[in-house]
Amino acid sequence: MQNQYILKNPDKEIKYYLTEELGEGCFGKVWGGIDSNQIPVAIKICHFTDDKSLQVWANEISNQIGFDHQNIVKIYDFFIDTDPYTSTTRLVIVMEKALMSLDKYLKIHKTFHPSHVCWIGYKLCEALVEIHKSTVIHRDLTLRNILLFPDYHVKIADFGISKKKSNLYSPIVSNTGFFNAVPPEILKHGYSDFQSDIYQLGLILLTLLTGQEPIPQHLDRQIIDHLINEGQPRKIAESLIERFGNLAYIISCMLRRRVEWRYQSALQLKVELDNELRTIQVNEIINNFNQKFYQ
Repeated sequence: MQNQYILKNPDKEIKYYLTEELGEGCFGKVWGGIDSNQIPVAIKICHFTDDKSLQVWANEISNQIGFDHQNIVKIYDFFIDTDPYTSTTRLVIVMEKALMSLDKYLKIHKTFHPSHVCWIGYKLCEALVEIHKSTVIHRDLTLRNILLFPDYHVKIADFGISKKKSNLYSPIVSNTGFFNAVPPEILKHGYSDFQSDIYQLGLILLTLLTGQEPIPQHLDRQIIDHLINEGQPRKIAESLIERFGNLAYIISCMLRRRVEWRYQSALQLKVELDNELRTIQVNEIINNFNQKFYQ
């Protein structure tokens, strides 16, 4: 294997072999590969031109590495070195490898059955309870940052712009390319809170239910902001209540424009989704996913 596809933590006797490119973000690429023990891994390589960018990803590690939860992606290793070809500083983050993101899965299967949406919402809400308990706000919950694992495990990834509750007053809009996922309070007041994560989770569930984003990414920025301020996602969810019942109502509550009108905590939302799940055969959901994915 060529040298440029091998990475090594200078402080450890372990190598990482990059085998395939999985995706690309603002700061660099994500690769699939294996370590020297033949364990599959995902490797995020972030290049920096200034200290501010480095701080963003140092923030991701500090906010993510402390979590040990079945619905939060685990970080196995990280280190800083110099790219031998560009002489730029880079941060290498080694994580558990998923099957794919929810974004890619949705493009293949178009929509999710309501019971699957409820199940995914519940498991992600369990992760949010854990995240918020540590006073961390994720602030970038999108389909591309929700990863699928075998047996329908879903996990939250990418804490790059997450914030501690005590340090909320910095803009999210300039840090994300997904303006249609910005909560209304960011546009109006310039801050995020725990309920901002609940709003973004509501966008995810609504997209899975309908097969399309409530506010398309390709629209002009001014139009996107207007639709967010007008509560377009909530209106769509409310229009689906007759068809999808209480699940659509729960999603509509997650998408209310004012934070005080949403669920006040991830734990409160978890209880609502748990009640909804009581009528669903979870084993059937998992078996159905496995049949679809591995057929």
